[in-house]
Amino acid sequence: MKRTLTLLLSLALIAGLATSCSPNNASDASPSPLGSAPASPVATDPFELPDYVTEPEGEVLFTLDGTDIHEKEFKYWARTLLAQSPDVENPDWDYIKSESETSIRLYHAVAAKAAEKGLTLTDEEQEYIDTQITNPYEQWLMEISLYFERIRLESEPTDEDVIAEGAEAGVLRAKHILFKTVEDDRVTPLSDELIAEALQKATDVYNELRETADDRDALLALYDERMTELSQDGGAISNPDGYQWVPGTMREQFTATTQNLKDYEFSEPVDIVDGYSVILRLPLDPDMEIIGAGVTLRDYAAGKASQDMALAWSEELTATYSEGYDTLDVAEMLR
Repeated sequence: MKRTLTLLLSLALIAGLATSCSPNNASDASPSPLGSAPASPVATDPFELPDYVTEPEGEVLFTLDGTDIHEKEFKYWARTLLAQSPDVENPDWDYIKSESETSIRLYHAVAAKAAEKGLTLTDEEQEYIDTQITNPYEQWLMEISLYFERIRLESEPTDEDVIAEGAEAGVLRAKHILFKTVEDDRVTPLSDELIAEALQKATDVYNELRETADDRDALLALYDERMTELSQDGGAISNPDGYQWVPGTMREQFTATTQNLKDYEFSEPVDIVDGYSVILRLPLDPDMEIIGAGVTLRDYAAGKASQDMALAWSEELTATYSEGYDTLDVAEMLR
């Protein structure tokens, strides 16, 4: 989980900055607050790190395909990751060390790929970077982010790719018809009589749906009709196309039941804690948001594909480490 979070952090800088802070959105954007280093002149070669970063400070920690990675660049990422640590007072220094290297490798790999493709900034992009971002290393990160966004857009995933990626990640989509067995506080049980009544209503709906099971269009029409008329799920009205989520973000029994259904299959009445529910599993929707993730399935799949692509490039770089890198004390370095 930690590694995934860090890669997402790196890729948020690579791909996210390139879209949310692009010149087209300049009026709404603000400089990235990562790092606190003072500004200095921008590098003249877009694929060379700014002088501020490469000026000697401590040892060269390692090289990537012959490019020296100085302590100053490593510190930038170590400090960024330390700020993201869930326990700043007692951080996982081994994690910070390895993920600082991963982030550095990602950016240098993208820079190398952009150089290979002969990419350059537009005048508008260059002006935006010069005027909106003061930290020279972040200017370089932004430049590489823009290049990466161009490369990424050359191969947008198809709907089939998006759905396959969602399935591999365990994403689910379903809607349900709920008959409550608890009060509005979602804790206090209703009377035994009302609970029995809820189960009977759910069973009646289930039996009615079974009569249309061989006609998908009729099934879906009847299901939506009964959901609109009878469901006591407060979110049904605002989510008429159902919910899309990953395990751990919905009721456990709701998730487990959905996992055991095929697309367009519906369940017998199942107790999902809030009440008895008749659940209909649906195919994944590329453009529906994933609950708890804040992104659509398409955005998730595109981000995952970008991550895999950047990681593959980074693994192609040849790294040569300094003699003391294995025993590098990151905590001491940042003091």
